[in-house]
Amino acid sequence: MEVNGSDFDFANCPIFYQPWWLDAACGKGKWKVCTARNKDGKPVGVLVHPLQKIAGLAIVRTPPFTPYLGVWLDYSDCSNRNISRYSFENEAISDLLRQLPSLVWYHQVHPYQLENWLPFHWKGFRQTTRYTYVFEQLDAVQIWQSMKDKTRNAVRKAEASGVTIRETNSLDAFLPMYRKTFDRQGQDFSSKERVFKSLHDEIQKHQKGKILIAVDAGGNPSAGLYMIWDKHSAYCWQLGTDTELAKNGAVQLLIWHSILEATKLSLNYNFEGSMLPHIEPVFRAFGAERKPVFQIRKFGNRLIEAFWVMLKG
Repeated sequence: MEVNGSDFDFANCPIFYQPWWLDAACGKGKWKVCTARNKDGKPVGVLVHPLQKIAGLAIVRTPPFTPYLGVWLDYSDCSNRNISRYSFENEAISDLLRQLPSLVWYHQVHPYQLENWLPFHWKGFRQTTRYTYVFEQLDAVQIWQSMKDKTRNAVRKAEASGVTIRETNSLDAFLPMYRKTFDRQGQDFSSKERVFKSLHDEIQKHQKGKILIAVDAGGNPSAGLYMIWDKHSAYCWQLGTDTELAKNGAVQLLIWHSILEATKLSLNYNFEGSMLPHIEPVFRAFGAERKPVFQIRKFGNRLIEAFWVMLKG
């Protein structure tokens, strides 16, 4: 089955690379695929990117609610020797970059599996390192024993105070808390709500996610976690709280519950990262391995870069 003209096998790609996800996040016809091939013509890598035009100028940027997108490589025919692996990466990524159209702005956060950004560097791209936390092998007993004492105590405290976890496929209980999280961070959710609901509809249609709601002893929702999964990984995709990181241990209990759900599905677990100083320690305390994530960007000219810096500043 061809995807936007590419015969690459997307079955092993993360959920964020699936056509149904991209149609919901970007809009149908608003994302493209560059395909790298080996000398026999077999597709060995893709660069999936939204393509927008503003005032006639082409830009690529990661769509809303999509933590990772960009280069994905198929190593199945690649030797395990480092020299072969690195050569394969350099050739495939260079081939993908040659296929990008002329852009005034490129900005994508690539999955942590991309460990080599040298071909981007050689083409004048810049990179900022972000981080996520990942359990690549899930053992609930080992995770419980290795997590921070404070986190274990928070889970116990939540359970002792009567907090329970309810599973749902409905946004009714989750959305009010999720909106409050955006409000506390000074972000506008209303402009993105349509995209979020479209993604929710597709996730439920493809049976790739569930919403976990922490309910206190009085029956009041205090926090919610939307977990999603693909063939290999489960993700702590979105968190919403009624107050700033609910103090009753609900967030820690939710994350622990989602990890247990991932073990039932025999999947890895990706916290999907956060650079926020009040969120990162919560994720780190579960004891997962920290993984660097490449945020790669390039401006078509200095005027565009100056405008971007002005907006960010």
